[in-house]
Amino acid sequence: MAVKGIPEFISEATLGQIPPAGIHGAKRNLLDTIGVILAGCHEEVTRLAVEALGKHPSASGSPVIGYPLDAEPCTAALLNGVAAHALDYDDSSETMFGHPSGEVVSALLALASGLPVSGAEFLLAYAVGVEVEAKMSLAMPDHYDWGWHNTSTLGSIGAAAGCARLLGLPRESATMAVGIASSLASGVKQNFGTMTKPLHMGNAARNGVIAALLAKNGFTADEQAVGGPQGFAKVYSGSGSYDMKATLESLGNPWEVADPGLRIKLYPCCTSNHRPVEAAVLLSNEHKIDPAEIERVDCGVIYKVPDILIRSDPSSGVEAKFCLQYCVARALTSGRLSISHFDLEQVLDPSLRPLMKRVFMYVHPEGRKETMTRQLAEVTIKMRDGRVFTRKVYEQEGHPLRPLSDEQVRNKFMDCATRVLRKGQAQGLMNYLWDIESKPGVQPVLDILSGRQ
Repeated sequence: MAVKGIPEFISEATLGQIPPAGIHGAKRNLLDTIGVILAGCHEEVTRLAVEALGKHPSASGSPVIGYPLDAEPCTAALLNGVAAHALDYDDSSETMFGHPSGEVVSALLALASGLPVSGAEFLLAYAVGVEVEAKMSLAMPDHYDWGWHNTSTLGSIGAAAGCARLLGLPRESATMAVGIASSLASGVKQNFGTMTKPLHMGNAARNGVIAALLAKNGFTADEQAVGGPQGFAKVYSGSGSYDMKATLESLGNPWEVADPGLRIKLYPCCTSNHRPVEAAVLLSNEHKIDPAEIERVDCGVIYKVPDILIRSDPSSGVEAKFCLQYCVARALTSGRLSISHFDLEQVLDPSLRPLMKRVFMYVHPEGRKETMTRQLAEVTIKMRDGRVFTRKVYEQEGHPLRPLSDEQVRNKFMDCATRVLRKGQAQGLMNYLWDIESKPGVQPVLDILSGRQ
């Protein structure tokens, strides 16, 4: 089946098609994403990537956020994408079951340098990229379950779509861009809890830039490379069962940034930890639980989670983000979960290990694949004196049905951005992004992120 609907959507989309709630949501997520890029740009995984790949700076390239160097756009996109996912603090999509913004924003920031791009055009390109990658997941619902990391695979398609929109590519060239990206996409879940997971996002961002620039220059791909009989959707579906009609009919109907919207994270760890962590925090604060008196903690999760939270004995902050035992135990002892809790000394804290060994994960009866109608987690704490406390969480705070307030989003941004920028710089950047659709260009954003301002 031809996927001409995707290139047409890319080339014909306008900001006026997005309802006001979607415009507001897109700006919130754009702000949040740039904040977490800043927060993650000096993490070890980003630093190592910059040291390996940023050795040949470009005098007229794109900024590598947090570092005094420019690189050619493909490399800048990769490095900024690694930073975006370094803390696993970036937003996620209920539709896509992945992280849609980091790779698109990183690609667009790299591509926008030197281009006469208005704020409205940048915001539209972002919304288009998120829309395409999120709705591609509808065509291949088993993709994630077979071990593919949607953020990297579908993210490559989405980043290419966003870049094609930013460059104003016509339908034919947009077809080539998503076709090229379909052969560049990869990323497996076995690498969760390692530095390669953030690299997945960086790779998707780079793939999007490569695909769009090649397509702009006349490079070709098969017109059915995404939805054809040997195309991306069939090959990557795992079972071979796919339905491009589900994707095409949903593009812009409604826009993902409007309905259901994207989850903005409250905790800097894998999304699958958020519901059990929230339950643990609520129980800890409500009952004034003494962690030393806990006999056992049982965490009921949905069927996907045991294949995601695969690190039970973490030896690094990266591994701890994919360890339910660590995140729940830390939440119970601290009553919260913050960036500093994933510092190495916190992760290796010997006093926490006994409690971690008493935290167990199981698939909740409501979370089985054949019965699940709603994602959830249920945490049950059994105390040594026989008391039992239980809390069930369906939509965690930050979920579109329980969204963070604008004030919470701003506070998170300032907390993240001031790890690199001065407070005044961060405030100015936030104000600019909050009104991005009315701004004449994005160069002021790039100037702040590059350290030129």
